[in-house]
Amino acid sequence: MMGADRRVLHDLHVSTDLSFSTFQILAAVSEALGILNLTGGRVLLVGMPMPLPQEAVPGVELVHYNHALGSDEPLQGVHLPFEDSSFALVVACHALEKFASSSRPLLLRELARISGNFLLVISPFDSPIIATGLGALDEIHRSVQGLSHPLVGQLRKLGLPSLDATRIAMAADMGYAPEVVPMTSLRSWALFEMLECVAPVFDRGRVTLSRLNRFYNTRLGRIDHGQPTFRHLLLAHKGSKPLKAGVAKALRETFSPGGSEAEIQTARDLLRLVLDGFAEVEAPMAVPQDKLKNLRRLEELERKSNIQARTIEHLNNEIYYLKNASNSVSTVTRIRKFFSR
Repeated sequence: MMGADRRVLHDLHVSTDLSFSTFQILAAVSEALGILNLTGGRVLLVGMPMPLPQEAVPGVELVHYNHALGSDEPLQGVHLPFEDSSFALVVACHALEKFASSSRPLLLRELARISGNFLLVISPFDSPIIATGLGALDEIHRSVQGLSHPLVGQLRKLGLPSLDATRIAMAADMGYAPEVVPMTSLRSWALFEMLECVAPVFDRGRVTLSRLNRFYNTRLGRIDHGQPTFRHLLLAHKGSKPLKAGVAKALRETFSPGGSEAEIQTARDLLRLVLDGFAEVEAPMAVPQDKLKNLRRLEELERKSNIQARTIEHLNNEIYYLKNASNSVSTVTRIRKFFSR
Protein backbone atom coordinates (compact mmCIF):
# COMPACT_ATOMS: atom_id res chain seq x y z
CA MET A 1 0.00 0.00 0.00
CA MET A 2 1.11 3.55 -0.63
CA GLY A 3 2.15 5.54 2.42
CA ALA A 4 0.11 8.42 3.82
CA ASP A 5 2.78 10.89 2.68
CA ARG A 6 2.11 10.25 -1.03
CA ARG A 7 1.25 13.46 -2.85
CA VAL A 8 -2.02 13.79 -4.71
CA LEU A 9 -1.16 14.19 -8.40
CA HIS A 10 -3.47 15.37 -11.15
CA ASP A 11 -4.48 13.13 -14.04
CA LEU A 12 -1.76 13.23 -16.69
CA HIS A 13 -3.61 11.60 -19.59
CA VAL A 14 -0.33 9.75 -20.24
CA SER A 15 -0.47 5.98 -20.70
CA THR A 16 1.12 3.95 -17.91
CA ASP A 17 1.77 1.16 -20.44
CA LEU A 18 4.81 3.03 -21.75
CA SER A 19 8.37 2.14 -20.83
CA PHE A 20 9.53 3.68 -17.56
CA SER A 21 11.86 6.12 -19.31
CA THR A 22 9.29 7.32 -21.88
CA PHE A 23 6.61 7.64 -19.21
CA GLN A 24 8.95 9.74 -17.06
CA ILE A 25 9.62 12.17 -19.91
CA LEU A 26 5.98 12.60 -20.93
CA ALA A 27 4.90 12.87 -17.30
CA ALA A 28 7.58 15.47 -16.54
CA VAL A 29 6.59 17.67 -19.47
CA SER A 30 2.92 17.36 -18.55
CA GLU A 31 3.71 18.23 -14.92
CA ALA A 32 5.70 21.30 -15.99
CA LEU A 33 2.92 22.48 -18.31
CA GLY A 34 0.46 22.07 -15.46
CA ILE A 35 2.65 24.20 -13.20
CA LEU A 36 3.06 26.94 -15.81
CA ASN A 37 -0.70 26.90 -16.44
CA LEU A 38 -0.40 28.35 -19.93
CA THR A 39 -3.58 29.78 -21.43
CA GLY A 40 -3.54 29.81 -25.20
CA GLY A 41 -0.54 30.02 -27.47
CA ARG A 42 1.67 27.30 -28.86
CA VAL A 43 4.15 24.90 -27.27
CA LEU A 44 7.03 23.45 -29.30
CA LEU A 45 8.19 19.98 -28.25
CA VAL A 46 11.63 19.09 -29.62
CA GLY A 47 13.06 15.58 -29.38
CA MET A 48 10.18 13.90 -27.53
CA PRO A 49 10.29 10.06 -27.66
CA MET A 50 6.62 10.12 -28.70
CA PRO A 51 3.90 12.77 -29.01
CA LEU A 52 2.40 14.17 -25.83
CA PRO A 53 -1.40 13.69 -25.89
CA GLN A 54 -3.20 16.96 -26.60
CA GLU A 55 -5.68 16.28 -23.80
CA ALA A 56 -2.79 16.35 -21.32
CA VAL A 57 -2.53 20.13 -21.80
CA PRO A 58 -5.89 21.57 -22.91
CA GLY A 59 -5.96 25.15 -24.08
CA VAL A 60 -2.62 25.21 -25.93
CA GLU A 61 -1.50 24.01 -29.34
CA LEU A 62 1.22 21.34 -29.23
CA VAL A 63 3.76 21.31 -32.08
CA HIS A 64 6.14 18.33 -32.23
CA TYR A 65 9.46 18.75 -34.05
CA ASN A 66 11.99 15.95 -34.52
CA HIS A 67 13.04 16.57 -38.12
CA ALA A 68 16.75 15.85 -38.76
CA LEU A 69 17.54 16.51 -35.13
CA GLY A 70 21.20 16.10 -34.28
CA SER A 71 24.65 16.24 -35.84
CA ASP A 72 27.94 14.80 -34.68
CA GLU A 73 29.83 17.37 -36.76
CA PRO A 74 30.60 20.88 -35.45
CA LEU A 75 28.18 23.34 -37.00
CA GLN A 76 28.58 26.99 -37.96
CA GLY A 77 24.99 27.54 -36.86
CA VAL A 78 21.79 25.75 -35.89
CA HIS A 79 18.55 26.97 -37.45
CA LEU A 80 15.03 25.89 -36.57
CA PRO A 81 12.36 26.88 -39.12
CA PHE A 82 10.32 29.10 -36.79
CA GLU A 83 9.95 32.85 -36.26
CA ASP A 84 11.35 34.69 -33.26
CA SER A 85 9.29 34.31 -30.05
CA SER A 86 6.71 32.18 -31.86
CA PHE A 87 6.07 29.78 -28.95
CA ALA A 88 4.94 30.43 -25.39
CA LEU A 89 7.10 27.49 -24.29
CA VAL A 90 9.86 25.55 -26.03
CA VAL A 91 10.69 22.09 -24.65
CA ALA A 92 13.96 20.40 -25.66
CA CYS A 93 14.07 16.78 -24.53
CA HIS A 94 17.26 14.73 -24.98
CA ALA A 95 18.26 17.13 -27.76
CA LEU A 96 21.59 18.49 -26.49
CA GLU A 97 23.37 15.12 -26.49
CA LYS A 98 22.47 14.56 -30.16
CA PHE A 99 24.78 17.42 -31.20
CA ALA A 100 28.55 17.81 -31.08
CA SER A 101 29.61 19.66 -27.92
CA SER A 102 30.66 22.78 -29.86
CA SER A 103 27.17 23.03 -31.40
CA ARG A 104 25.18 22.78 -28.16
CA PRO A 105 25.43 26.50 -27.28
CA LEU A 106 24.17 27.30 -30.79
CA LEU A 107 21.19 25.00 -30.29
CA LEU A 108 20.33 26.60 -26.94
CA ARG A 109 20.57 30.06 -28.49
CA GLU A 110 18.21 28.99 -31.28
CA LEU A 111 15.74 27.47 -28.82
CA ALA A 112 15.80 30.73 -26.82
CA ARG A 113 15.25 32.74 -30.00
CA ILE A 114 11.98 31.04 -30.88
CA SER A 115 10.72 31.06 -27.27
CA GLY A 116 8.44 33.89 -26.25
CA ASN A 117 8.26 33.10 -22.53
CA PHE A 118 9.80 29.84 -21.32
CA LEU A 119 12.51 27.34 -22.27
CA LEU A 120 12.51 23.87 -20.68
CA VAL A 121 15.44 21.50 -21.20
CA ILE A 122 15.51 17.84 -20.13
CA SER A 123 18.75 15.91 -20.50
CA PRO A 124 21.24 13.61 -18.80
CA PHE A 125 24.42 15.50 -17.91
CA ASP A 126 28.03 14.46 -17.52
CA SER A 127 29.06 12.97 -14.17
CA PRO A 128 31.12 9.96 -13.00
CA ILE A 129 28.09 8.12 -11.62
CA ILE A 130 26.16 8.54 -14.89
CA ALA A 131 29.18 7.13 -16.74
CA THR A 132 29.20 4.14 -14.35
CA GLY A 133 25.48 3.52 -14.92
CA LEU A 134 25.87 3.70 -18.69
CA GLY A 135 28.83 1.32 -18.53
CA ALA A 136 26.80 -1.24 -16.56
CA LEU A 137 23.93 -0.98 -19.04
CA ASP A 138 26.29 -1.41 -21.99
CA GLU A 139 27.83 -4.50 -20.42
CA ILE A 140 24.40 -6.11 -19.99
CA HIS A 141 23.41 -5.24 -23.57
CA ARG A 142 26.66 -6.68 -24.97
CA SER A 143 26.27 -9.91 -22.99
CA VAL A 144 22.75 -10.46 -24.36
CA GLN A 145 22.67 -8.79 -27.77
CA GLY A 146 26.37 -9.00 -28.64
CA LEU A 147 26.50 -5.30 -29.50
CA SER A 148 26.94 -2.02 -27.68
CA HIS A 149 23.75 -0.36 -26.42
CA PRO A 150 22.69 2.24 -29.06
CA LEU A 151 22.16 5.03 -26.53
CA VAL A 152 25.46 4.36 -24.78
CA GLY A 153 27.28 4.27 -28.10
CA GLN A 154 25.85 7.64 -29.09
CA LEU A 155 26.59 9.26 -25.74
CA ARG A 156 30.16 7.95 -25.75
CA LYS A 157 30.69 9.26 -29.27
CA LEU A 158 29.48 12.80 -28.60
CA GLY A 159 29.85 13.00 -24.83
CA LEU A 160 27.22 14.17 -22.37
CA PRO A 161 26.60 17.91 -22.01
CA SER A 162 27.83 19.85 -18.98
CA LEU A 163 25.14 20.93 -16.52
CA ASP A 164 27.05 24.06 -15.53
CA ALA A 165 27.70 25.07 -19.14
CA THR A 166 24.04 24.51 -20.04
CA ARG A 167 22.83 26.57 -17.09
CA ILE A 168 25.20 29.44 -17.98
CA ALA A 169 24.18 29.38 -21.65
CA MET A 170 20.47 29.40 -20.81
CA ALA A 171 20.98 32.32 -18.41
CA ALA A 172 22.78 34.29 -21.13
CA ASP A 173 20.20 33.51 -23.83
CA MET A 174 17.02 33.85 -21.76
CA GLY A 175 18.06 36.66 -19.41
CA TYR A 176 17.91 34.77 -16.11
CA ALA A 177 19.40 31.56 -14.73
CA PRO A 178 17.07 28.55 -15.00
CA GLU A 179 15.57 26.63 -12.12
CA VAL A 180 17.32 23.24 -12.02
CA VAL A 181 15.66 20.14 -10.56
CA PRO A 182 16.81 16.49 -10.65
CA MET A 183 14.47 13.98 -12.28
CA THR A 184 14.38 10.23 -12.95
CA SER A 185 16.23 8.06 -10.45
CA LEU A 186 19.37 6.64 -12.05
CA ARG A 187 18.97 3.32 -10.22
CA SER A 188 15.40 2.79 -11.41
CA TRP A 189 16.20 3.97 -14.94
CA ALA A 190 19.17 1.59 -15.19
CA LEU A 191 17.16 -1.37 -13.86
CA PHE A 192 14.37 -0.86 -16.37
CA GLU A 193 16.83 -0.34 -19.24
CA MET A 194 18.64 -3.56 -18.29
CA LEU A 195 15.33 -5.40 -18.24
CA GLU A 196 14.61 -3.95 -21.71
CA CYS A 197 17.86 -5.59 -22.89
CA VAL A 198 17.24 -8.99 -21.32
CA ALA A 199 13.48 -9.57 -21.40
CA PRO A 200 12.95 -9.88 -25.21
CA VAL A 201 15.02 -13.08 -25.49
CA PHE A 202 12.86 -15.00 -22.99
CA ASP A 203 9.42 -16.51 -23.37
CA ARG A 204 6.87 -14.03 -22.03
CA GLY A 205 9.71 -11.69 -21.15
CA ARG A 206 8.06 -8.75 -22.90
CA VAL A 207 4.76 -9.47 -21.15
CA THR A 208 6.49 -9.52 -17.77
CA LEU A 209 8.32 -6.28 -18.48
CA SER A 210 5.13 -4.60 -19.71
CA ARG A 211 3.38 -5.49 -16.48
CA LEU A 212 6.29 -4.21 -14.41
CA ASN A 213 6.25 -0.93 -16.32
CA ARG A 214 2.51 -0.51 -15.86
CA PHE A 215 2.71 -1.28 -12.13
CA TYR A 216 5.63 1.04 -11.52
CA ASN A 217 4.34 3.91 -13.65
CA THR A 218 0.92 3.76 -12.01
CA ARG A 219 2.15 3.74 -8.43
CA LEU A 220 5.66 5.18 -8.22
CA GLY A 221 6.93 6.49 -11.56
CA ARG A 222 5.92 10.11 -11.09
CA ILE A 223 7.64 10.48 -7.73
CA ASP A 224 10.79 8.45 -8.39
CA HIS A 225 13.26 11.37 -8.57
CA GLY A 226 15.63 10.42 -5.74
CA GLN A 227 19.38 10.95 -5.96
CA PRO A 228 21.39 10.07 -7.91
CA THR A 229 19.27 11.02 -10.91
CA PHE A 230 19.71 10.18 -14.57
CA ARG A 231 18.30 13.47 -15.87
CA HIS A 232 17.93 17.09 -14.84
CA LEU A 233 15.14 19.47 -15.82
CA LEU A 234 15.98 23.15 -16.40
CA LEU A 235 13.26 25.79 -16.75
CA ALA A 236 14.02 29.44 -17.55
CA HIS A 237 11.81 32.49 -18.09
CA LYS A 238 12.63 34.88 -20.92
CA GLY A 239 12.67 38.63 -20.55
CA SER A 240 13.05 41.20 -17.80
CA LYS A 241 11.69 39.06 -14.96
CA PRO A 242 12.97 35.79 -13.48
CA LEU A 243 10.90 32.66 -12.99
CA LYS A 244 8.14 33.33 -10.46
CA ALA A 245 8.92 32.08 -6.96
CA GLY A 246 5.68 30.09 -6.87
CA VAL A 247 6.53 28.31 -10.11
CA ALA A 248 10.04 27.48 -8.90
CA LYS A 249 8.70 26.15 -5.60
CA ALA A 250 6.05 24.02 -7.32
CA LEU A 251 8.69 22.64 -9.66
CA ARG A 252 10.97 21.64 -6.77
CA GLU A 253 8.09 20.03 -4.88
CA THR A 254 6.83 18.12 -7.92
CA PHE A 255 10.25 16.64 -8.67
CA SER A 256 11.23 15.87 -5.08
CA PRO A 257 11.40 12.18 -3.99
CA GLY A 258 7.99 12.56 -2.33
CA GLY A 259 8.70 10.75 0.92
CA SER A 260 8.18 7.26 -0.52
CA GLU A 261 11.80 6.17 -0.81
CA ALA A 262 11.25 3.04 1.29
CA GLU A 263 8.48 1.83 -1.00
CA ILE A 264 10.49 2.75 -4.08
CA GLN A 265 13.44 0.77 -2.75
CA THR A 266 11.19 -2.25 -2.18
CA ALA A 267 10.00 -2.01 -5.79
CA ARG A 268 13.61 -1.75 -6.98
CA ASP A 269 14.45 -4.91 -5.04
CA LEU A 270 11.63 -6.63 -6.92
CA LEU A 271 13.06 -5.42 -10.24
CA ARG A 272 16.49 -6.78 -9.26
CA LEU A 273 14.96 -10.15 -8.43
CA VAL A 274 13.33 -10.28 -11.86
CA LEU A 275 16.60 -9.25 -13.54
CA ASP A 276 18.52 -11.88 -11.54
CA GLY A 277 15.90 -14.46 -12.49
CA PHE A 278 16.44 -13.72 -16.17
CA ALA A 279 20.21 -13.94 -15.68
CA GLU A 280 19.99 -17.37 -14.00
CA VAL A 281 18.01 -18.92 -16.87
CA GLU A 282 19.87 -19.72 -20.05
CA ALA A 283 18.39 -17.66 -22.86
CA PRO A 284 16.84 -19.75 -25.64
CA MET A 285 18.73 -17.63 -28.14
CA ALA A 286 21.15 -15.11 -26.69
CA VAL A 287 21.54 -13.33 -30.01
CA PRO A 288 18.77 -13.10 -32.67
CA GLN A 289 19.62 -14.77 -36.00
CA ASP A 290 19.82 -11.56 -38.02
CA LYS A 291 22.19 -9.99 -35.50
CA LEU A 292 24.16 -13.24 -35.26
CA LYS A 293 24.62 -13.18 -39.05
CA ASN A 294 25.83 -9.58 -38.86
CA LEU A 295 28.21 -10.43 -36.03
CA ARG A 296 29.70 -13.32 -38.00
CA ARG A 297 30.10 -11.09 -41.04
CA LEU A 298 31.78 -8.46 -38.85
CA GLU A 299 34.15 -11.07 -37.40
CA GLU A 300 35.05 -12.27 -40.92
CA LEU A 301 35.75 -8.70 -42.08
CA GLU A 302 37.85 -8.04 -38.99
CA ARG A 303 39.81 -11.29 -39.63
CA LYS A 304 40.50 -10.28 -43.24
CA SER A 305 41.43 -6.78 -42.16
CA ASN A 306 43.92 -8.16 -39.64
CA ILE A 307 45.47 -10.43 -42.31
CA GLN A 308 45.80 -7.47 -44.67
CA ALA A 309 47.29 -5.35 -41.92
CA ARG A 310 49.90 -8.01 -41.16
CA THR A 311 50.69 -8.37 -44.90
CA ILE A 312 51.15 -4.61 -45.25
CA GLU A 313 53.37 -4.55 -42.17
CA HIS A 314 55.47 -7.41 -43.59
CA LEU A 315 55.85 -5.62 -46.95
CA ASN A 316 56.79 -2.37 -45.23
CA ASN A 317 59.47 -4.20 -43.26
CA GLU A 318 60.85 -5.77 -46.44
CA ILE A 319 60.94 -2.37 -48.15
CA TYR A 320 62.71 -0.89 -45.13
CA TYR A 321 65.35 -3.63 -45.05
CA LEU A 322 65.88 -3.53 -48.83
CA LYS A 323 66.32 0.24 -48.76
CA ASN A 324 68.81 -0.02 -45.91
CA ALA A 325 70.68 -2.80 -47.70
CA SER A 326 70.80 -0.72 -50.89
CA ASN A 327 72.02 2.30 -48.98
CA SER A 328 74.69 0.18 -47.27
CA VAL A 329 75.98 -1.16 -50.63
CA SER A 330 76.06 2.32 -52.09
CA THR A 331 77.95 3.65 -49.10
CA VAL A 332 80.52 0.84 -49.15
CA THR A 333 81.03 1.35 -52.91
CA ARG A 334 81.60 5.09 -52.46
CA ILE A 335 84.09 4.50 -49.63
CA ARG A 336 86.06 1.95 -51.66
CA LYS A 337 86.20 4.28 -54.65
CA PHE A 338 87.41 7.14 -52.42
CA PHE A 339 90.29 5.15 -50.89
CA SER A 340 91.29 3.55 -54.15
CA ARG A 341 92.08 6.90 -55.78
